[in-house]
Amino acid sequence: GKTAADVTLAEAASLIAIVQLPNDRNLDDPEKYENNKARRDIILENMLELGMITGAQYRIAISTPVEDYVKYSSPTSGCSYAADAKTFCDYILKSVTELPMLGTNETERQANWDRGGYNIYTTINLDQQDYAQAQLNAQTPPYERRFNLGSVAVSTQVGTGRILVMAQNKRFDDTGEGDKLRTTAVNFATDRDKGGSSGFQPGSTYKIFTLTDWLMNGRGLRESVNATPRVFKSFPSYCDGGAWVLGEEWKPKNDARESGYKTVLQATAQSINVAFLAMAQQLDLCEIRNVAKSMGVHRADGTPLQHSPASVLGSNEIAPLTMALAIGTLASGGIYCAPVAIDKIVAPDGTDLGGQERSCRRAVSRDVAAGVNYALQGVMNGGTGVASNPGNGYPLIGKTGTTDDAYQTWTLGSSTRTTLAVWVGNIVGYQSLREIYIAGGDASTARHRIFRPIIAALTGFYGGGAFPDPPAEMMKRRR
Repeated sequence: GKTAADVTLAEAASLIAIVQLPNDRNLDDPEKYENNKARRDIILENMLELGMITGAQYRIAISTPVEDYVKYSSPTSGCSYAADAKTFCDYILKSVTELPMLGTNETERQANWDRGGYNIYTTINLDQQDYAQAQLNAQTPPYERRFNLGSVAVSTQVGTGRILVMAQNKRFDDTGEGDKLRTTAVNFATDRDKGGSSGFQPGSTYKIFTLTDWLMNGRGLRESVNATPRVFKSFPSYCDGGAWVLGEEWKPKNDARESGYKTVLQATAQSINVAFLAMAQQLDLCEIRNVAKSMGVHRADGTPLQHSPASVLGSNEIAPLTMALAIGTLASGGIYCAPVAIDKIVAPDGTDLGGQERSCRRAVSRDVAAGVNYALQGVMNGGTGVASNPGNGYPLIGKTGTTDDAYQTWTLGSSTRTTLAVWVGNIVGYQSLREIYIAGGDASTARHRIFRPIIAALTGFYGGGAFPDPPAEMMKRRR
């Protein structure tokens, strides 16, 4: 609690006393004070004998009890003390070995980081982070005891991949001493290797990849598909020898009991399961998977992305950050950008080492992205995402998702400037969110109550414009 210049003689001798036997003489426990004092006093005697201190200095120091100058305080370093950005801080720590400006290989980078002295300038917007955290706390309180309630809000910048918000309802604490109900050492926004989470089923938000593949194959938004529930026996799948044959009869249901023929626009706005399976039967499961991969999608646990018929409806377990970057691909006009968390690092000697290199590539054509975005605007303007739209004048694209029995719920959306992925669900366990109420109301609609104010704040700060119109050919009514 003081500078080196202000350390007293007794204090200095106590510090040096630790060096010879750190475990026995360090000052982290009053039971070690006696051992520390014994060595301290020997040091002081040696200094007196060598004429390094006077007799008066020696007598004052030797008579000072150790407990008089040892003052304990709570730690202020480490991610558990990083205000509202704790999980984001931990995400950066787990990315250190991937930062080339810190060294030529992983070992050197970690060693340089551990040596310290760097100033890290991150991408996080602390004002937006604080606001998002407040919404999560209000709508999905961490103290819920009836089931293991989790929630995440993560936002990225369109066209760059910069992470602007990374918040969750459970407070990050990796000390092992936090409240077991309210805290966790797991970052639910990202992958297992960056935070320990294995992701969550995204439900119908995953339909954006079937829709994208549909348009990539020259199909139209006003084409009609059969949405009536029925038995599905096989799906085209060229990487599986031409077809994915189901071993038993599969008759998926529509959430709102829809039936009959629906246009692709209607199927998207209303998120009709069977309509999207009908689309997938006219496409290829392997192609749909590859479209998702081209937009940065991967399983959070590191295993291969599945391409079963159920995956069309969102059975893969994916991190919210991954889904935010995927919809950002569409919002940017088809350019996928990998996540960026660090804008700049300044070395201990003041050298500007630069930031993470932005890695962006075209994943989808501009025209296809425009067509998908046209349909996804319908979701937010009268479709299943209307409750998530703040209606503040900024155009939004989006897609909602609810898994079987409403164990996991999502709203995924974007302006032309910023994305937002909100997940609310079971961290572990199987509580239907449609059968329980939490702080702000029905648990299954908490995603809307979280998404709406956060996207309003993001668009209010970063702005946003109109999405380009799709080519006329995509809008024709065919078949």
